[in-house]
Order: sequence, then structure tokens, then C-alpha cells
Amino acid sequence: MTRIECKNSITNIVFSAKESKLFLIENTDNSAIINTLDEENNLLQKVAEIKSTTGGYLYESSTDSFNVLVNSTLMSFDLEANTFTPIFDVLGNGISGYIRYIFPFGDEYILIHRVSADPDSVTKLAKTTNLLKSNQTLTLATLESNRLIELAVADFNKSNSEYTIEIMDYSVYGENALKMLNTEIIAGKIPDIFDMNGLSVKQYIAMGLLADLDLYMKNDPDMEDVWESAISAMYVNGGCYTIVPGFEIELIFGNKETISELNNLNFTEILNYIKENSNSTKNAFGNHMTQLEFVEFVFSSNMDSFINYETKECYFTGDEFIALLETARGLAPYENNYDEALAIYYGTQPISFQSVRGVSNLDFFAAIYQDDFATTNLSCDTDRSGVLMIPLYTFGMSSQSEFKEAAWDFLKMFYSEELEQYMYQGGIPMSKAYFEAQWDIYKGGIELCEEYNSTVYTYGGVENGEMVTVEIQFSKNRRECYQNTIDLIDSIDRIYEVDTIVMDIISNEFQACLYGDKSAEEVAALIQSRVHIYLNE
Repeated sequence: MTRIECKNSITNIVFSAKESKLFLIENTDNSAIINTLDEENNLLQKVAEIKSTTGGYLYESSTDSFNVLVNSTLMSFDLEANTFTPIFDVLGNGISGYIRYIFPFGDEYILIHRVSADPDSVTKLAKTTNLLKSNQTLTLATLESNRLIELAVADFNKSNSEYTIEIMDYSVYGENALKMLNTEIIAGKIPDIFDMNGLSVKQYIAMGLLADLDLYMKNDPDMEDVWESAISAMYVNGGCYTIVPGFEIELIFGNKETISELNNLNFTEILNYIKENSNSTKNAFGNHMTQLEFVEFVFSSNMDSFINYETKECYFTGDEFIALLETARGLAPYENNYDEALAIYYGTQPISFQSVRGVSNLDFFAAIYQDDFATTNLSCDTDRSGVLMIPLYTFGMSSQSEFKEAAWDFLKMFYSEELEQYMYQGGIPMSKAYFEAQWDIYKGGIELCEEYNSTVYTYGGVENGEMVTVEIQFSKNRRECYQNTIDLIDSIDRIYEVDTIVMDIISNEFQACLYGDKSAEEVAALIQSRVHIYLNE
């Protein structure tokens, strides 16, 4: 047996009986490399390279070629001509889910695909099927496509005879993805729909790129069953420019005595508390964040206090941001084996930043805090010091789109039963009905525990670098977590915002502060200058 070294991750291998060759696909960050095995020299020989974001999958064909699925398009690769011919677009033909197999069968292709944890589905497509089935095509721009987007696009294309949505995935450009998107926007190539992940919502609003969805949301009966607090937090200057299918909420947790103390402190004083209760080896909130991650979290939780995109002003030289840099600089380093749940349970970690994705999270927190917990928030703005919402996905409609009604029909699909079910597997769905469905499932687990008199979690954690099993007593009030979660959701009044360009500036300049080359004041001034230039470009 001969060992062959591969530089990248192998996605798939097929053997072509006609060619008597073994073909492999290796995935890099932004391309799929097709290789054949040179048996004489025991080396992989590159046959072709396809620019790709999600890699490629090989399928043996009955001709002198093989089929390659790249992103959502099935292509035939001719071995002699070394060329690709598109066969059909999976999403354009409304095929959702992960494609596991494709093979030719007479005048048709057979597709075996799976959506989430559902059983496999088998679909037939004619070999003469069109790449796109309608004359009107809307484009969806994303810096990196994901399963939710692909499910939504496939469902839309399957159910709509007049319009088709095509995904424009800019991650094929690697680190230049955002630059390429903005370059095309400046050139007038503006997509109809934006996946706002990695894009600054308020910057795009200030540039006039996003359409106001307020009237669509108010006039659409499908939008009546949503969390009002979460929707209100998305409004900017009286308009709502994005939709959020699902979210989580972020809070500071601690025992009741500690949180009572923090509730009397302002933003800078809370940062001072964190600094004073941390040392060179352990942080007050645990060692699960790097110093830069802490800066990013606190900054993005309070974006409005540091940047005004409408007036193009920024406020990084104020006391709050300097205090943030000073606090981050003094934090203990990130620890890979740090087990936050056990630290809280043993009482060695006074506070924690916790994401609540549903009732199950509060149920677990109630257990590890042994029913002695309360929550508070970290906000620069005393008028907006409620619960922070972190969108799991954010989408917007282009103000320049010629097909706004069709774009809205697509956007509201994220509140459909199928996609909301997909959403509540990992977060709080925007639809109250699907939150209730989420609770019903979890309540069934509670009832089962009650039936069998189960009173403890069996928690597998890390203690002193070793895996341990700890039995943690359930909360005595498990069912109260349902109403507690609703109360937290109803208290949402602000939203977590990310501007990747600003964060790149902060990350770059923060290094000098972190290693003591510059003071926090000097670094803040440099960040202020660079962000001001960015806002006014």
C-alpha cells in the first residue's frame, strides 16, 4: 500500500471504469481541485481547478466525462477537452437540502438529497432541464452562502413560476469578498437581496442601498405573529430595513447579590469591576474570550454609542472606549480547556456573558447557578439598557431592485414553517408560534424526567485539564424558565451590530495597545482617525 500526501481536505473520490482512473476532489478555502492518481509515480496530478465556495462533489458519469457539483450547479467535465459544461442549477430547479448523490438514469438525472435531519428525498430531473426556469431573475448577494439561504432559495424557486433567485456568493474572492461586492455596487451592479452577515446594516442604510420594509411588514398578515420587541429593535430612524428570522439574546449572568451590585454601576464602572475582579490567570467572566473578542463583543453591543453613520461621526476618544481598551489589555489570556459551566457551578466565576437561545439555556443556567441567579446588561446608553438581541441571520432588500414585491415574497419565506423549524434548532425563532413549538418539545423532555423522577443533569466537563462527569441538580422551578425566557425577549431594546471594516481597524490598532507599545489613548486616537476616513470615503 502506498501513502499519498494530500494538502487539502478530500471531498469525494470516484473511479471511472471507462478511463480506469481514480479521481479526487480536494477543497481549499475558495476552490475545488480535481486530481487524478498517477499510479506510476504515486502522486496526485492536478486536472482542473474550479473557483468555488462550498467545494465540489464528483459523480461518475456514463460518458467519457464525470459530473461535478460546485456550489449549486451540476457541471459535466470533459476529460479530453478539459472543459466544464453546466447541466442544471439545483437551487434554480427548486431542489433544497444537501445533495448526497447525483447519477444519470436514461433521459433523467436522479438526485438524492437531504434537508436537515429529514429522511433522504429522491428527485428526478430531465437532462434537458433549464439552468434557470424563469425569465425574471433576482440576485441574492452573500459573503458566504449557507444552508438556510440555499433552502430558502430552493423553496422560492420551486414555488414561483415567474421569478427565480440566483445566489451571488462573493466568498469565491476570498479575503477580497467585501471589496468585490462594494466595487460592483459602485459600478451599478446592485443585487436585489442582501445577506447582511458581515455587512454593516447602518452603513448600507446611510448609503441608501436598503429599502424600508416597514409598510411590507405592517400590511402583511404573515408578520402578525412576531416578537414586537425584537422587531422594534431593528428600526432605524423610523424605518425597518432588515428582517431577522431568528436570534439569541445576550446578558450578564451572576448570583443575585453580584447582579444587584452591578445594576447600580454605569458602563465604565462595570468595566472597572471586570478589571478589578480579574488577574493575570483568571477573568471575572471566565477565560473563554480572547482580549480582542472581548473588545469586539462589547463594541458591537454598543455600536450606536461609538459611530453615527448618518452624520459620519465617531466617538472612539471618549472615556467609554478608552476604558474598554484598558480593561481588555489587562485580561488574562484565553484558555482552551476552560470549562465555564463548572466554574460557575463551583462558584469560582462571579459573572458570565451568556447567550440565551431558548428555554433550554435558562433551564441549564438555573441549574449551574443553583437557582441563585439574576441578569443585567452592559450598555453605554442608559436609555437603551435592556436586553441585547444578536441576530442569527439578517437580510435586506435593495432600494434599487425592480422586483421589490418578489423580493419581499422571498424575504417573508424566512418566517415559513419549514425555515422557522430549521431556525429553532439553534436559536429563538422570530415567530411566536414556532417558539411555542420549541417549548412544547422541551416541555416533553421535562415531563419525561418528572415521570422517571430524574433530578440531575449528567454534565461532562473539563476539570484541571481532565474530562470529568458531574451530576448537577435540576432547578426546582424548571417550568418557570418558559416565562422567564419570554420576559427577557419582551425586554429587547437594542441589537448587536457588526461592521467588519471597523473591526479590522480596531483589531489592527489594538495590537499596539495589547503589547504595551502604545497607550489606550493613543490607540483610540488612531482608531478615531481611520474610522473617520472610512465613514467619509
